[in-house]
Amino acid sequence: MYPRLIKSAAVLAAVSLCAAAASLYWVYRSGHAHLIGSLVFAETVRPESKIKEIVIRSPEYTATLENDNDFWHIREADNYYANFDLVRSLFKNFRETRFIRKQTATPQLLSELDLGNPYRSDAHAGTSISILDEQGRELNHLILGKAGAENQTRFARIPSLPDIFTVSGQYTLPIELSSWIQQPLMSLELKDLQAVQIDGEKVSRKAPAQAFIIYENNHPQKLVRLEVLERQLSYLGSEAVMSAQNFDDTRYPRRRQMAFTTFDGLIYNLELYADNQDYWAKLTLSATPLPTIETNDYIRNSAFLYDGWFFKLSAETGRTLFQYKL
Repeated sequence: MYPRLIKSAAVLAAVSLCAAAASLYWVYRSGHAHLIGSLVFAETVRPESKIKEIVIRSPEYTATLENDNDFWHIREADNYYANFDLVRSLFKNFRETRFIRKQTATPQLLSELDLGNPYRSDAHAGTSISILDEQGRELNHLILGKAGAENQTRFARIPSLPDIFTVSGQYTLPIELSSWIQQPLMSLELKDLQAVQIDGEKVSRKAPAQAFIIYENNHPQKLVRLEVLERQLSYLGSEAVMSAQNFDDTRYPRRRQMAFTTFDGLIYNLELYADNQDYWAKLTLSATPLPTIETNDYIRNSAFLYDGWFFKLSAETGRTLFQYKL
């Protein structure tokens, strides 16, 4: 009798263990349905969460954004300031992105939707966003893949889960590290310029509708067109940034001095550096004797973006500026 009871108990225990294992597996595979409709970055947006670092990794680059006195800096760009608009957009997505639907991940789907892990150099890797707090604890980690219809959604996955999710949100994720840098270095339209000075030679005008003229002893000598220069100044971007303490100006023997004065009394002082390969620029802001109030405010609020920094220009832009003559 006892052997029969023991045998029955053993069978019952085995069946119970199998049922429990199956139940746990089912929960693991399908228990994430409760996420649908909830915030993807829930831990990140908690009021008590103190975000210290955001690591964005794609197949092309890694950008580590670090918080310092409410400004975000890029570790890989010598700790220069991260693009204000991109950071605002990123945090807007943190606050608003929600899970919409889920499906089971397969190797084929991961490849088709560009959801491979960029940390493992997977083929068809996505873009990883990892947020850490001040103690180094990971708050959220998401890998973003292809965009959905009309760029209103994204396919995504959480590395620790077996599912693929469709999430809401329009993500602006640059394909180059340089796009994370606060841009542009300068943005000037021809109508705003009152004077241009290059290596001691100067053109000026008295009103926006007038032509630029080189004067000699207060007499007009030459009319100058600045369209080529305008194309460079309308959006003068940078490919990289280096702090003054890390920039060796002795490597760049070729130099040019440029100054662009606006009708508002703002002067952009641009110093160019070049060797046989690279072009760099240093920008400082100053004012004419009678600037507008807005100009003084702009200098006071923006000078920190330029003081103590050197900016690498594209080869095409640097070459054009170095060869340009009035």
